[in-house]
Amino acid sequence: MAAKNTELAEVLNGLKNECSEHKDRLTQQDNLIADSTDSIENINRELIEAHQKNSSLQEQLSISEAEKDQLQEALDERTRQRDEENHWHNENKNWAESLNKQVEGLKAEAGEKNRTVSLSQKMLAKAQIDLDHLRESYAEKVTAEKELVELVKELREKLTLASKYYFKLQQEHPELLTSAEHTKAD
Repeated sequence: MAAKNTELAEVLNGLKNECSEHKDRLTQQDNLIADSTDSIENINRELIEAHQKNSSLQEQLSISEAEKDQLQEALDERTRQRDEENHWHNENKNWAESLNKQVEGLKAEAGEKNRTVSLSQKMLAKAQIDLDHLRESYAEKVTAEKELVELVKELREKLTLASKYYFKLQQEHPELLTSAEHTKAD
């Protein structure tokens, strides 16, 4: 039973270590999500700024034809940058959503492992209580058995003495034997 308790304790410690590792991974993923969210916000700000710059460039296009060509090239570059940043914004958003799903999965898994650990602890505690009760019952049974053995020894000694006394009484007083037989017959 002690080996089983030791084994249950080792399983419990292993489950606790796994829970701790899962919590660490969840913390790391939460940090990654926070970093990604900050990056996405920065990209959004840059996109807004780029859009505002594009608007001001469009106003300046009407100033002159020479400037118009230059501004068109700048606009095209800014548009390309915006599209690229938009693309990366969407990629980061998808990545953040994927990380959020992973975090939820890990949280659910950690919750399940916590329930398993709790159940294991309860089972271990019940097993310990049962073991203590069995030990107590066994000790009581052993004590009662010893008392019975002593009582049987005592009775045997008394029966042996009574038998010897009865045999001696029969030899010394045979008339008692015959009167006892007449009493049984009546």
